[in-house]
Amino acid sequence: MKDQRLSTRLGQYIKQVLPDAHGHQHKAFVDFAAALVVAGSCCQASMARTFTSFEAAAKRLSRFLGNERIDPDEVSLSTLEYVAFQLRWASAVRLVIDWTVEDRQHLLVASLVVGGRAVPIFWRAYGADELKGRTREYEERLIGEVLDSIVANIDASRVTVTADRAFATASHFDLLDSYGVGFVIRSKGSVTVWFSGQWHKLSSLRFTGNQRRRVLGRIAYCQSDPRQLWVCQARARDRCGNWGVWHMVSNHAFSAEEFVYEYRRRFNCEHAFRDGKRLLGFADARIADISAWSRMFALVALTMIALVGLGYHMLRRRAALKARTRAVASRRRARREISIIHNMLLLVRRDPALWDQFDPTAFAIPDTAL
Repeated sequence: MKDQRLSTRLGQYIKQVLPDAHGHQHKAFVDFAAALVVAGSCCQASMARTFTSFEAAAKRLSRFLGNERIDPDEVSLSTLEYVAFQLRWASAVRLVIDWTVEDRQHLLVASLVVGGRAVPIFWRAYGADELKGRTREYEERLIGEVLDSIVANIDASRVTVTADRAFATASHFDLLDSYGVGFVIRSKGSVTVWFSGQWHKLSSLRFTGNQRRRVLGRIAYCQSDPRQLWVCQARARDRCGNWGVWHMVSNHAFSAEEFVYEYRRRFNCEHAFRDGKRLLGFADARIADISAWSRMFALVALTMIALVGLGYHMLRRRAALKARTRAVASRRRARREISIIHNMLLLVRRDPALWDQFDPTAFAIPDTAL
């Protein structure tokens, strides 16, 4: 099956992340995370085939996913606390909050931006029926839990939260403000703002000439429940030549360029979902029970964090890493895969000895990546 180095290093890592897990649970996380690295799929049959005995592994995996004593919410919280502690000396931390959906199962995820990607560090899973009329409540609960752990280790002024239009509500703004963190959130164009002495819909405010971005200033946002926020507009043409416009709001006085830079980092979360669903095969998981589905995502999230930890450790010796990545980089001219998760996954499959370089007790992401 898997190289012993993989099991050993993952064992040390899981002990760090899940200190309260008992022996059998700990071993299950290690074995199935290792199977996920090898199989690259959350299909239970594919993971079971990486073990010597397919039938025994399939039954064991089924028991693990259905084990009610493994609370996926507690696993998620432990993961968040582990990452937050490792980031306590970071000069800046960027978080992205977003939803991802598979069929009728919804996952609300807080991700940490790292370089050109993001990694999930906290999540909550819900069935479609659970969301009716309670979506905002679940979002605010997750934001509160995330920031409780983050600001306990990191000064709130160093934290920036980014989210899409669904999160542009007064209650979300007030919650983020109460923690003292900065935010950049995209707004719907139908929202009204006080500009030039009257209320305007954001979508009705036109650009001048070839202007691409502008800050409207700190103005009253949302006529029905006004908040004083900094508002920015930016536009760009899509592949078809049509203009696409971003309306963004923040509690910080960013320049127009800073607004765009911060909001653009939100898309790293989309890349993270793609990495989880394609590279590690979470899209292959066909699990009806929402708790079992969340336990499978826990394996995906823990594996992604481990790969990022290994990757940034190896980046300390860039020349050696560059030589290694030539073997797995895209063959297309002048192009390389920028996902550190993608590169590390391919590299450790080729050479499991690379896991010897991973020290879970000294997990570190350089400030330049955050």
